[in-house]
Amino acid sequence: MIQSRLHDWKIMLENQVAVITGASSGIGKAIALSLANQSVRLGLIGRPSINAHC
Repeated sequence: MIQSRLHDWKIMLENQVAVITGASSGIGKAIALSLANQSVRLGLIGRPSINAHC
C-alpha cells in the first residue's frame, strides 16, 4: 500500500514545477532537495547564505 502511494506521488510530480520559499535552509531546503531528487523543476527563493549551496 505504501509503495503504491509513493508511486502515485512520483507520477503526480512528473513534469511539474514547484516554487519553494525559504529554500536556503531548514524545511524549505529539505523540501527543495527532496523534490529535486524526483526531477521536479524548481524555482527557489531564499536568503543569501553560505549554507544555501546544495
